[in-house]
Amino acid sequence: MLARVICSIVKAGGLVIFATATLPGSIKEKFIELCGDDNVREITVKGPARQVAVNTVDASLIENIDTISCNDFSIVILNTVDRAYNAYIRLRERCDKDDEGKVVLIHSLMTRGDREEVYRKISNAENLRNSGKSTGFILVGTQAIEVGIDFSFDKLYTELSPMDSLIQRIGRVGRRGIKGEVTIFTKLESPAPYNDEVINVTHGQVNRLKTIDFSDVNAISGLLDNVYTRDLVEKISSKGDELFYKSIDYLENLHLFAYPPDEETYEFLIRPSYYVEVVILDADKLIHYDTNISTDKVLTQLKNGHCIRYEIGNKVRILCDENTIHMNMFKLSISELREEPLNRYRNLISNLGNIASQSIYLLTFNARDELAIILINRAKEMNMHIDIFAFENINENEINRLLWNPPPLIAILDEAGNLEIYQHYMGLNTELIKPSQQVTTKKRSRRSRKR
Repeated sequence: MLARVICSIVKAGGLVIFATATLPGSIKEKFIELCGDDNVREITVKGPARQVAVNTVDASLIENIDTISCNDFSIVILNTVDRAYNAYIRLRERCDKDDEGKVVLIHSLMTRGDREEVYRKISNAENLRNSGKSTGFILVGTQAIEVGIDFSFDKLYTELSPMDSLIQRIGRVGRRGIKGEVTIFTKLESPAPYNDEVINVTHGQVNRLKTIDFSDVNAISGLLDNVYTRDLVEKISSKGDELFYKSIDYLENLHLFAYPPDEETYEFLIRPSYYVEVVILDADKLIHYDTNISTDKVLTQLKNGHCIRYEIGNKVRILCDENTIHMNMFKLSISELREEPLNRYRNLISNLGNIASQSIYLLTFNARDELAIILINRAKEMNMHIDIFAFENINENEINRLLWNPPPLIAILDEAGNLEIYQHYMGLNTELIKPSQQVTTKKRSRRSRKR
């Protein structure tokens, strides 16, 4: 489907730059077939010589987590947030007993602010390693750390994943002339979240893999081509092609001044996947407003990352600065084509609704109450740039609407009563995205509470 979309842009006269380190030949052929040979230009950039030793172990990584040394500069990647979190807890208990930040965690259910702080810790640890002063450091994560982190680790311990994913993971070690070593654990509880056929074919290939030479583009392409054969790519892409053709048909039947075509007739979704952005409201930084607090002080607190809480009628309203929202946000992916991502969202809303419905807030566009107007006017007088977001709590009757109509943005408190909803540097309480009817309300250790 991606190739069809890109080639539609190309044929309309557009220029598209498609950059990747892991493009199978069968997909490249698809681009040439759909775009035309004259419209596709391939540029290969050869990297520096870099060989990484690869070992495979027919065992489970999570069951062998205690075999990982505490003294190396290592990265550990698991395929699900749950298993990554469990590995992090076990490694931290053994390798970071004094809570010195020698074991850190990154996954998709962590806020931008927390991830940036973890990146800072990795950078400090890498500097210590490079200066010969390191006493060990371990980054634990999911596929969220396959790309986008410019660090070089000495050792990688990873669960089996598709070949393109494995190449990205292996690319995290042995950079900048440093020797790298990789151990792939091939026994999985389940292939999820990946395609089981891709996992099975990759399994057969990695058993024969001893080294990867990242300067040999042909060798990397060969590894991908052995997995992503034309037949397998056609099979995987068939659903995307079906959606593409139905969407084109739907759009062609849109007419000016007429009702849009009935989507049920076309049996497709105009938006099959999207994100719900989740803002974490830090209870420690929620200031309860009263008239004794000056307007200038409120504005200063908003700019410093605090949010203002007050009541308006029978609603609780929370005001935050836009930068605070962005730093305390993560994205929850939703797919109408796969049950698991949508169920994770619904489980989160349902569990919070059952236990702590007052912890859920929605963005309101009716924020021009007296306090908001005073703050906006005073900020203008002070030439202070501030963009205020306003959230209001929902009631129990609104839970069902949220379950079936995910909004683009929601805000939730990081704790409610005895329930730890979100913990800094550890992320969302994953019990809340499981279909359990009874989520534990026992708080997790406060040692990782943001300092």
